[in-house]
Amino acid sequence: MMNLDIFRKINKINRKVLGRINQLVPANPFGITNRNRPIGPSDQLNPLGPMERPDQLNLPVKVVDWTFSVWETLLGNYFFGQTEMLTFGDGYNAWGALINPTDSGVDMFWNVYTFSNFSSQPFTAEVWANSMPPGQGIVSKNIASANQMLNPPPMPKITLQYGDRVLQSPTQGIYAFTRIVEPKATLTRHDFQGMIIIPPGGSVITYLRSPGKGNIQSRIAFGWWEQDSSINREMVKKLTAKA
Repeated sequence: MMNLDIFRKINKINRKVLGRINQLVPANPFGITNRNRPIGPSDQLNPLGPMERPDQLNLPVKVVDWTFSVWETLLGNYFFGQTEMLTFGDGYNAWGALINPTDSGVDMFWNVYTFSNFSSQPFTAEVWANSMPPGQGIVSKNIASANQMLNPPPMPKITLQYGDRVLQSPTQGIYAFTRIVEPKATLTRHDFQGMIIIPPGGSVITYLRSPGKGNIQSRIAFGWWEQDSSINREMVKKLTAKA
């Protein structure tokens, strides 16, 4: 049961709101002089006449709520892509990576990863930041701009590379975290919102480690957007200066 004091406070607020509405809206908003007769064709029924104009009522401004990734998609800066089918197992491993070239001039904002496991056994996926991939990578052609309204569609500065049947692990950089990918399943993470930023010369490597005997087939997919590095550096300088 509602507390009596709370009820009285709510009732008092409601009376104030109704009083304000009565001040803004006249008692006869349609300008009808005789309410006892039917409304005729000559009556002025435009409520914007006698009433105050909307710009005088302090109405709220319309706001469109987009995620930042959607905004980057509209600008043509968001991209997605995947590896070819990767085969590993029996001691051999596989990997897929987003490589930011040293001369790209852009920062990469990593947003999505997807591991698809087509086998009947689980495997471990490791994520490495700013590391060197094992072996010579193959550049994937399975990439595209997320904004297909643009003609021609923009192409990314970041390269998506992959390799399989490798024995070595990534070197240098940071071994960030690990995920377990269940059999016949897809593991997706899509809420980074660009929180992981990779500068020119950096990388994000997803390393699929062999669970033991038997071959495994998998695909790795990524989503990311790119922004001019010089603009980001200038913004960081301003923010740190204010701090």
